[in-house]
Amino acid sequence: MIVDQHQPVVEKYYGSGKMLSVASRLLEECDRVVGSLIESWEEERSMERKVSAICILAIKCLWPLRFKTHQTPGFLR
Repeated sequence: MIVDQHQPVVEKYYGSGKMLSVASRLLEECDRVVGSLIESWEEERSMERKVSAICILAIKCLWPLRFKTHQTPGFLR
């Protein structure tokens, strides 16, 4: 929709067939801005530290279960 609305303006000022390069540049800029936004959010929320802590906790909790044998509960014997 935005491309359709702005194509006449782009072609008038930049020339015919330039909409593809303008849209490509716009997508690159969007990717850069969103990447920066996500990076800032991760830093602000200390996401790397929190994800690391969750992984360590999961390993500590699940590791002992790895060595337990499957036993039938007493009421099923």
